[in-house]
Amino acid sequence: MLQLAETQNKMLPKKLVTAEGKVLDLERLTQFVHVILITVSSLRCPIGPQLLRILKFIGLENEDSNETFTDPFTGTTLTISQEDLERLVKLNRILLRWDTLFLILLPGNLNDVLEARSYYTLRNDTNEGRVEFLADEEMALARSLGLTTSNTYIYPAIFHIQPKTLQLSPIKIGLSPGYYGYHSLISFLAATRLEIEVKSLKAIIDSETRIEQMDLSRSDDHALPQSSLSSIPNPAFPAEIMETIFEFLNTRELEKVSSLSREWRHIVFRVWRNKVRRVTGSVIDILPKDDEGKIALVHTKPSVHQQLNRVAHSPSITTSRIQRWRYCHRPKIPVLQLERKLLELSELLSIAT
Repeated sequence: MLQLAETQNKMLPKKLVTAEGKVLDLERLTQFVHVILITVSSLRCPIGPQLLRILKFIGLENEDSNETFTDPFTGTTLTISQEDLERLVKLNRILLRWDTLFLILLPGNLNDVLEARSYYTLRNDTNEGRVEFLADEEMALARSLGLTTSNTYIYPAIFHIQPKTLQLSPIKIGLSPGYYGYHSLISFLAATRLEIEVKSLKAIIDSETRIEQMDLSRSDDHALPQSSLSSIPNPAFPAEIMETIFEFLNTRELEKVSSLSREWRHIVFRVWRNKVRRVTGSVIDILPKDDEGKIALVHTKPSVHQQLNRVAHSPSITTSRIQRWRYCHRPKIPVLQLERKLLELSELLSIAT
């Protein structure tokens, strides 16, 4: 465990090559999906394959799951009810197949890792682009990250690779028979998605308020100093053409232009409102819907992560709000795409402050 403390400030390289020879651009990938690193202690360690089988059972693969799964090491049986097969597994498929890319780090040379890959019994269409294997010859990568327990073993764990910094954020440290870390993984993925979805809903509500505020500000004759207004001549182009030109400006440029004259301020407002409407529409398209096609989100108290952790780790503890959220219909779109739309909308809304 002392060695794992060294991972706090360690960064993965910007690019990695998989056992199949694919080059992974981590800087780019982490902007689009959650990149999850699963470290396996040895080539013959059964924990990694067992974790992947459980993830497959609860939704990683497209095919319908069986209703029960028995852990060969503990004899524990996991059961999924018919209702969960129809609803909850659909959420897990979004979390595991669309929100996430898995990297499996195995110690050994390329040929040994390719051979060990067969123990993970994943279908080819599932593995393609969703689960990638990394051959860590002489454990060079694991050593650089402080993940080695000896000269031959890597510490088994689950990490989230942080966007931009590519630092490792632990999800579950220490995996063993019966303790595979999938509860913590699903909790992290679900809590992150819920948090982004709730923030997106709030931004949609804020956008309506900001538009109303901007409508009121347009009628305020004292919004700009008269000296600045009189220094701007009449525009050389009709307002419609100016509006088309302003469509190409970013948010900060629009804000600057709006301060030059009252006429331009009104044109900027129309451009801004149209942009807000478009981005809001794209956010609404990605948000979860109920059976009637309505947005199915509610604000949660206490914090999102606390609620999701309680539900994930204590199956007997449920809340109606979390259960309703779990059973919503969602498009097959990564949650980080929603987050990018949220950031775009938030930037647009900042012009109205």
